[in-house]
Amino acid sequence: MNREKEIDQEITQLKEELETVEGTRTEIYARIVGYYRSVKNWNKGKKEEYKFRKEFSTEFNIPEEKKATAAAVTASGSGQKAEKSGNSATTTADAPVQEGYIYFYRSSCPNCPPVKNYLKSLPETVVEINVDTEEGLKLAAQYDVMATPTAIWLDANGTELFRGSSVNNLKKAVEMAC
Repeated sequence: MNREKEIDQEITQLKEELETVEGTRTEIYARIVGYYRSVKNWNKGKKEEYKFRKEFSTEFNIPEEKKATAAAVTASGSGQKAEKSGNSATTTADAPVQEGYIYFYRSSCPNCPPVKNYLKSLPETVVEINVDTEEGLKLAAQYDVMATPTAIWLDANGTELFRGSSVNNLKKAVEMAC
């Protein structure tokens, strides 16, 4: 019982010390509208945007913790269209995606048609997800898709291999994968 009181007193003392800790203010510089500037000098709106920024990699390989599985698509029951590019066999998203890709698009996206045409020339299975729908938007969030068009390649286990968002970077990624 005595030991518990000592621990409680020590915790109280440490909490009090923690409240009085002072450090040196660090100045953070970040890129804003084409140049670097101290974040403390940004306007209120840009400071708010800065809070939601996420770091990302421009590499084709996605970090292990960010890799998605086809189970996210099949579990959602989205009913989105899946088709085999080489032949026109059609299934729903309830069937698992094996060794293919998921294509996220918007109806009003000007960059989506060229990417879709390129993807149709590939022999893999495709699941098309329209992010204009509520279900499509939820799936895009699950896969960390921030822009359209985005195509995500999956291996036989449904693990993400790479992703791309333009015809040029998709061609490079497909060539690297082959």
